[in-house]
Amino acid sequence: MPTFKNVHIFEPDTDNISNVEKNVGQLENVVIHQQGLSDEAKTLSFTSDGSSSHFSEDGDIKIKVGPLDDIDTGLITFLKMDIEGAEKTAIIGAQNKIRNDKPKLAICVYHLADDFWLIPELVLSIQPEYNMYLRHYTEGLTETVMYFIPK
Repeated sequence: MPTFKNVHIFEPDTDNISNVEKNVGQLENVVIHQQGLSDEAKTLSFTSDGSSSHFSEDGDIKIKVGPLDDIDTGLITFLKMDIEGAEKTAIIGAQNKIRNDKPKLAICVYHLADDFWLIPELVLSIQPEYNMYLRHYTEGLTETVMYFIPK
């Protein structure tokens, strides 16, 4: 079993947060944050539609988001983002932690057409000391993850 000092889970959706709490809420050193990540503190509209969920002005739910840099998490060693097209703004909101902690990153790059080149450009502009890897997990168009591993 892997060892870790702590795990921070960010989940803004009320339905999903109850599943997270039920499944891992009792584990020691797991901190659950009922919010999403972005470049600034705000409330966004979100269309909740399973694998087709996305941010939109006419979304059916409102979610709170904010910068990871504003949250006391301690040292971050691994950061995974699969946040329905909001990865770039979340990276901007985590740039101090990425620059200083140099965590391993697993960032989904399939939500928006320009994710494939803008996300690595953004990450490497913040912290150039990464090797990049790409992995596609399905036969369809979704589930492509870019990994950034510190050199």
